[in-house]
Amino acid sequence: MNTNYYVYEYYIKDTGEVFYVGKGKDRRVTSGKRNRFCEDMKRSHDWDWRIVYHDLSEEDAFNFERNLIAWYRNNTDFRLTNQTDGGDGISGYVVSDELKAIHSKNSKAR
Repeated sequence: MNTNYYVYEYYIKDTGEVFYVGKGKDRRVTSGKRNRFCEDMKRSHDWDWRIVYHDLSEEDAFNFERNLIAWYRNNTDFRLTNQTDGGDGISGYVVSDELKAIHSKNSKAR
């Protein structure tokens, strides 16, 4: 069983307020952009990230992510930027080189 998944949080350094919970493996926590609300928080605050659960199967990581998002929503007034309840990310999706080229071309055109 593959147990290299983890659950991470983005939080505001001076308050500890968590604003995003995610599931990942490898460099997911530090790579790529999230939704626009999360990116706005990252631009407007001094923030950092931490891994809160590690060495998980993908199924366990999805469950921990879902439960942690629910806990923050039900027990805090944090401005959580997650757009879903968690546990529904794309599993194992690999972007083809052809699709990467199309996205690159479109980005450069903009």
